Amino acid sequence: MNPEDLARQRFKPLQGVHEKVARLSAELQETRAQVEQLKNEQTAAAHRDRLAYAIALSEDKGKPSSCEEARVSAELEDAELKAEALNLALDAAFDERARLMNRTVPAGGGSRCGSLPKPRIAIRTPLASWNLRGMRSAVKRR
Repeated sequence: MNPEDLARQRFKPLQGVHEKVARLSAELQETRAQVEQLKNEQTAAAHRDRLAYAIALSEDKGKPSSCEEARVSAELEDAELKAEALNLALDAAFDERARLMNRTVPAGGGSRCGSLPKPRIAIRTPLASWNLRGMRSAVKRR
């Protein structure tokens, strides 16, 4: 298997989550626009219902049977519920993406296989050790 296929296989779950986040974000944006449209339509429907009731009263008729405001209110409630559910799903997708990124990219930033462990002691060059010896002897003389 070549390195490109390995990388593609390694990051495939992460790519799926990115696509999921993009899809959910777009759907959430559409739903929010629909909520705003329904809020505007709800006020207009309430006005039309009151107007129809006023006309019915002036003509000595009963209350009109069609209630447009109730229908729009139900649609608005469904759209708001959908927007809330999409927000929760988007939060879950962000959490999943963070979990996958932590699993895919190690804390050190490099690849797991190729990274060397950090040395426990400082590596000294001969020049550095000579300078330390010289500093120690200078301190002892005083």
